[in-house]
Amino acid sequence: MSGTRFVVRRRNWRWAPGNVDTPRGWVCFPGPGSEVAGFESFDAAEADRTLRESAVRQRMNPFECGPLSSVTTLPDPILRDFLMDAGVEPPAAGVSWADWWTAIRPTMPEEQQARVWQAADKVRFFEVTEEPDAPQVHVVVDVTWEERDGVHVAERDGGELIRACRSVKRAGEIARGRANQRRITLAGQHAVDAAPFADCRPSHVPDPFAPGSTRLLRLPRASFCEVVSIPFDDSRYDAIQGIGEDRVCVVIRHDYSVRPEGACNEGAAYLGVPVNAFADWDDAANYANELKTQARSWFNPFSLGLLPEQLVILRSVHRFYEFVRTLGVSPPHDEDWQGWWAEFIQPLPIQTRDQLWNIIAIRLYTVVDVPFEK
Repeated sequence: MSGTRFVVRRRNWRWAPGNVDTPRGWVCFPGPGSEVAGFESFDAAEADRTLRESAVRQRMNPFECGPLSSVTTLPDPILRDFLMDAGVEPPAAGVSWADWWTAIRPTMPEEQQARVWQAADKVRFFEVTEEPDAPQVHVVVDVTWEERDGVHVAERDGGELIRACRSVKRAGEIARGRANQRRITLAGQHAVDAAPFADCRPSHVPDPFAPGSTRLLRLPRASFCEVVSIPFDDSRYDAIQGIGEDRVCVVIRHDYSVRPEGACNEGAAYLGVPVNAFADWDDAANYANELKTQARSWFNPFSLGLLPEQLVILRSVHRFYEFVRTLGVSPPHDEDWQGWWAEFIQPLPIQTRDQLWNIIAIRLYTVVDVPFEK
């Protein structure tokens, strides 16, 4: 083995229904996304990614993937010229790009569609990452279900991390035992059967790129506990084992559900998707900070459909406005916070952007301590 592998991952796109402050559309959350294939060479992985990307593009509207500045690196006038050079007539004044694509795409030749997607150079649904061919641990995760109006709903990937195991067989035994116990408890509470279970988690729906693609399950089929296999950096394990109970430090990615009132993560700080495990806490914290820095470089926090008073830690919107002005930027005049961030904040130097991120109350990554079975 070469020591590395090339992984095709599906990026974390979510359909957002939108609200009065944020248009409906797709939101890409920070990763890493779900692994869909692995290869020994980059060329093989890239060929697989290209096929998957092409298939998704056949049914996606690139202009529903955020403000125009999040879709393309081309300013509006240059984008129009770029399309007209290929015989594509851009939208008339007053017509949105998203509505234009919906109307014109069925009659547009493939080469012109390809031209549009060439322009939409910021929209990618899959990516190839080179990753170490590292040891793994297998993490037992309790799925988070919420009961709403007589239906149990699971909207966020991940959950509560129960235990990490070297052996996938042992992890599976623990997960099955916990799931069976949960089913017995629910069956006892609800006589014969429990309310239906709507599994809306992006990694489990039949089609993550189809809004409303949800499985409705009964109690025997619902998933309550799962095993997630992740890389394990055990390079320092021998040096620190024996100090208290055997544990590993797991970096988790916080997942968000997207509703008309905006995205939310109402769970505790220890709920999330396991990403990577480490023997040493500092190593895990450094990795979590690397992921956070990478996410902050491109993610638009206002794509969550929330207002400043819901996003920031300051006690008033007025104080937030004042803080923004100290950075030399004016707040938006039309309440289009998502477009404002994409157009005015994203181009700022990373040090300036970080000043804003530091007052935004969004959890992206956390390190949690998990019991470990060797």
